[in-house]
Amino acid sequence: LFSDIPGDARDAELVQTATVYANVLLDMGESEKARELVGRFIEKGIRVLGPSSAEVLKAKVLLANIAKFDLTLESSEKALVLIREVMAAIDDGATVSREFELEARVKLADILMTRHAMGGGSPETTPLLRESMELIEEALPALDEEFGDLHPVAVNARYVLGTGYFLTGRLYESIPLLRQLHEDARKVFGHEHFKTGEIASSL
Repeated sequence: LFSDIPGDARDAELVQTATVYANVLLDMGESEKARELVGRFIEKGIRVLGPSSAEVLKAKVLLANIAKFDLTLESSEKALVLIREVMAAIDDGATVSREFELEARVKLADILMTRHAMGGGSPETTPLLRESMELIEEALPALDEEFGDLHPVAVNARYVLGTGYFLTGRLYESIPLLRQLHEDARKVFGHEHFKTGEIASSL
């Protein structure tokens, strides 16, 4: 419906709708369809709404997430570029909700950790792992206080933290955290959601 409306009057809703639908597709494992859908509208969103608009930033976070799932060194680099663009816009004063700001910070931590892992966990990428852990340890208290520990972003943040514990050899902290997270994910996302499965695979 939004695509059929002439002119640019409803472009914000168009980009927002495309991003929400693409997130649903990604949750269903349709990453290529999600990428294609967002890719069709993000350039128009940048042109009409501006590169720092909330709609465009949310679409960029989604594209970064899709790129991360490709699990290659090149795709993790692309994801990192995208999410750093989002964080630069937020830090420069882009108007976004507090929830989205924290989500973007958690996603940056997640992608930094993925980039470190895709590089073989070498000493050269250890600063990325360190930056990731610092971001998560800073974001988690705010998430718990402002949204609760069962908010989807908080659950994802703890998953990144648990992964970080594993990558830094802190298995005694990683395993019990991931066990609790698996139970939390079943409550928040459901038994068949990919995030629940991802946490179970990590265990």
